Amino acid sequence: MRDQIIRFLNSRTALTIVLSLFAIPFIIELFNQPWTHRQYNHFLRDTGEWSARLLIITLLISPLRILFKKSGFLCWMNRQKRVFGIFTFVYSSIHLAGYFVENSSAGTVIADLTEPMVLFGWIAFLIFIPLAMTSNNMSIRLMKGRNWKNMQRAVYIAAVFIVLHWLWGERHLHWIPVLIHFTPLAVLEGYRIWNYLNRHHHRNAVTA
Repeated sequence: MRDQIIRFLNSRTALTIVLSLFAIPFIIELFNQPWTHRQYNHFLRDTGEWSARLLIITLLISPLRILFKKSGFLCWMNRQKRVFGIFTFVYSSIHLAGYFVENSSAGTVIADLTEPMVLFGWIAFLIFIPLAMTSNNMSIRLMKGRNWKNMQRAVYIAAVFIVLHWLWGERHLHWIPVLIHFTPLAVLEGYRIWNYLNRHHHRNAVTA
């Protein structure tokens, strides 16, 4: 019985349940209308930050595994990577739903696309859609693994637009929260690229 409980707690199902439970208050809040302007801003800020944090967690796993190859926790995180990725999309969908609650007119939505903040957010969300839809074993088989991986790398493009979306949304140049969230990711991804280039150069040197 104890082993079964441990296996369940380590499973994708358990993580899915936990992340779903955290989303419930936001979903309830969506139906708790009307909102004040302050409630609307808080909702967008909180759901946006949840989505950004889950995206950062998803992207941090690979570079951290290069640094800490023997970490059992990071091996577990790597197995849960798709769950974190899917819930990045889930929370960004809730974030977008909050936007639509206050901007239900098609004319308003189209007009808002002239704002860089809104446009960058839409681009990131549109990139997330095919990534979330193909985050399953069947898609991996149909796309033969390598093609699936290449497509999933588009998440890095989405991450850039998320940063731009957040930066443009901060008034009075309050960029510190954005930098706090994304600087560790930028540093570790830089290390990952350096490590790859270094290993590639070493292989070429050995071959020569």
